[in-house]
Amino acid sequence: MNVEHWYVLKVVKGKELEANESIARVGFRSYVPMRRVDKRKSRDMKYSKKPEITPAFDGYLFVCLREGEDDFSLVKSLRNALDFIKSPREDGNKYPTAVHTSVIEALQIRENDEGLHPAKSDYSKGERIRFISGPFKGYVATVTGTSEERINSLLSMFDGREIKIPAEYHHVEPA
Repeated sequence: MNVEHWYVLKVVKGKELEANESIARVGFRSYVPMRRVDKRKSRDMKYSKKPEITPAFDGYLFVCLREGEDDFSLVKSLRNALDFIKSPREDGNKYPTAVHTSVIEALQIRENDEGLHPAKSDYSKGERIRFISGPFKGYVATVTGTSEERINSLLSMFDGREIKIPAEYHHVEPA
């Protein structure tokens, strides 16, 4: 019996949940990390108060399969499925690339009580965050501001100095 691995499947953008349901119907496990985002009502208005629940990775989901046992082509043939992310092997051919289980576990651990990943708007000035990857992994900092792509924070050093640290949202979690 082969070991199960997670693979990244590219799907039609906006159809992640439909692809997820198709995969479940044929008996495979899949995972679509979700997040809450604020949407603009129009160009002239501020963000609406109605958040929208959307996939965290537009156009992608994770599928758990056993290489050598499960039919990858069956998954690719499902409605809204495009192809697996692939990488070359020693024979020169490209094969679906397995994602380490720890990546899936880390994504699942970051979900809040509603099963959602923290959204950019979930962080506010003065809030404490923890770096979960990168050179500051494990350190706790204070949010000083947010932008569309980054969260800005202030990290207090052991000698009393404070360092400004910008980071992408997927590198932090609430402390």
